[in-house]
Amino acid sequence: MHSSISNSETCNWWKSWLLALIIASLLLGSLEICWRQNGYRPAVVDDQRLWSIERSKVGRSQREIVLLGSSRMQTDMSMATLRNLAPEFSIINLSADGSCANASLHDLAADKSFRGTAIVEITSECLMFGDDKDLSQQFYVDYFHNAYNLNTGLNRRIATFIQKSFVVVDPYLNLIKVAGNLVVRRMWRTPNYLNTYEDRSRTADYTKLDIAHHKSVRLNKINAHYGQLSTRISNKLLLEQVRALEEDVSEIQKRGGRVSFVRFPVSNEHWLIDEQYFPRKTYWDPITRITHAGVVHFKDIGGIDSLQCPDTSHLDVKDTAIFTTQLFRELLRRKLI
Repeated sequence: MHSSISNSETCNWWKSWLLALIIASLLLGSLEICWRQNGYRPAVVDDQRLWSIERSKVGRSQREIVLLGSSRMQTDMSMATLRNLAPEFSIINLSADGSCANASLHDLAADKSFRGTAIVEITSECLMFGDDKDLSQQFYVDYFHNAYNLNTGLNRRIATFIQKSFVVVDPYLNLIKVAGNLVVRRMWRTPNYLNTYEDRSRTADYTKLDIAHHKSVRLNKINAHYGQLSTRISNKLLLEQVRALEEDVSEIQKRGGRVSFVRFPVSNEHWLIDEQYFPRKTYWDPITRITHAGVVHFKDIGGIDSLQCPDTSHLDVKDTAIFTTQLFRELLRRKLI
């Protein structure tokens, strides 16, 4: 008698869980279809584990190009175009949004297995202040060397598979954020203008933005940020920091590798603000006399200088193939690849 009751309770428990699973699957499936019908697409969430997966690829190939930099490198460089232009190379993307590449370059210099080409997207700001805690990529480097392992790599690969397969797991569509948008703006959250991929590259579609508002917020932010740095900006600091980076360049070149410092495009108001705080003649051109790395400025490349950044700081997805092609040809012309 007791066994019969126990079996009945177990059966009911499984039925309840199965019913809950079916209902949850139907709800999530309906939400997935709803988001996709309204223009949303799966996107990978970038983090230190994803960066570390890319970092772990360094040194595996005899011919490799490692991309270093900030969100400009992530957004402006078309990985598909670069792979078509350099099919014999392994392309590794170690750029990271909101940060400077100095620490990552230090790390490559210390890695004796790296003998490839490093293309470093950098600005005068990063040349001077790239080791500041708020701008440094050191926490990515530290995570890779101290915390990344087979287990974290496997978990990240599983997460990546889920993220690139399903819209509903995107944090951008967090129900609290969606509900807040409905309450405040009385409209659904519009599809994200940024899309991040498994190789850590991004595309930006600025037609999905209120571009005037976005530009205003960005320009106010950059103006305030440069203002905070202004008392520390000096040619002396620039020369000291570039000499420190030159040690990394020299170490990589000794092993047969190559390094290029590249200033990516900005336009309109952003360029004017840059020139106000970091005039090119004072805080960019002098580095050519200090470093043996290639030094490339977008203003010197026909076909790139004419490209416009919708937010004044990043290229739209429609222009990234042109930019990548022109930059690659310039690097080839200067024998930097």
